[in-house]
Amino acid sequence: MRVEGLTVRFGDRVVLHDLSFDLTSSRRVAVMGTNGSGKSALLLAMARLVPSDARVLDTSGPIGIVFQDPDVGWTAPTVEEEIRFSLACGGVREELLSPGCERMLSRFELENLRGRRPDTLSGGEQQRLQLAAVMATSPRTLLLDEPTEYLDPGAAKDLDARLDALEPDLVIRATHDTETASLCDRLLVLDRGRLVANGPPRDVLSSPGWTDWMGGLGGASVAARIIAEREPIAPPMPITWEELGARCR
Repeated sequence: MRVEGLTVRFGDRVVLHDLSFDLTSSRRVAVMGTNGSGKSALLLAMARLVPSDARVLDTSGPIGIVFQDPDVGWTAPTVEEEIRFSLACGGVREELLSPGCERMLSRFELENLRGRRPDTLSGGEQQRLQLAAVMATSPRTLLLDEPTEYLDPGAAKDLDARLDALEPDLVIRATHDTETASLCDRLLVLDRGRLVANGPPRDVLSSPGWTDWMGGLGGASVAARIIAEREPIAPPMPITWEELGARCR
């Protein structure tokens, strides 16, 4: 993934301003920023789902995207048909649709839900179905737009474990969670549609400008900086809740 001069406009409003970055050496990338900073617009532009202006928007192979709210994208009346539709769109031959569908139903533990309407599933089940449908197309790049935002803690933990086991060459995930970002090899931070930080997560999350970019958004690194204003914290600055808890004991 290589991007140069990416600008996205919604009507007269510019939501992304001349972004440039190169992710060719990355495998797991987090995108952070406050609400309205442009995270979703960036993922939609990379998936070519919204018009954009860019000198370079270079991607390799198929791209899959998992939305924050899965209800926006159902195309079939049942779980099984949703997966079959994705396989067909990915060019799978007719005689291979059923075996391919069975593999995805089993992989994402959806066998007992095959005849259900997608909009009747729980949030966690819907996200598992969305993942199954996307992964059925074997994307080389997977874009995740805050996929656990509407899930309870148990369902979010289950989905995170499934995401960790996926095999695309590049996974780019919009998130508000510094714990999630800390597990990636690169972090992009957006502020009002501009790229204000790009680098290893620990470097970015420990940088002086972090709280300015993230505003009042919660997170271990933000909490650590608030604590440090009253009581010095020896470097390196904690960026996960586990690190912060250990340092504050």
